[in-house]
Amino acid sequence: AEGGYAMLRQAFLSQTAGLLTRVSGAQFDFDLCFEEAGAADVPVPRLVFRFAGDAEYAVPRQSYFDAVDERGSVACLLVLPTSGVSVIGNVMQMDLHVLYDLDGATFSFAPADCASL
Repeated sequence: AEGGYAMLRQAFLSQTAGLLTRVSGAQFDFDLCFEEAGAADVPVPRLVFRFAGDAEYAVPRQSYFDAVDERGSVACLLVLPTSGVSVIGNVMQMDLHVLYDLDGATFSFAPADCASL
């Protein structure tokens, strides 16, 4: 939980150093924020969840790094640290079919266009 967040945060800081300007995200309740100017064009670390078996979910960029204000002037890492259990939030599950088959002991997911359902 907190260890995973620390690794993700460090990857963002190291791979965007000199490319993005940090700003406070306190007013948005996010820890790691940047000036949005040019942020859409800056390569940021990919976020991929790997699950038991061979399941992988490459999270779309806008589900973990995006503008957070109405003017689009601040972009933040949309991930927060937790203590105890890690939570995959609703933004990361947007446009995704998720199946929890408790009887079959399987977990699966597939991209979806939820606006057309």
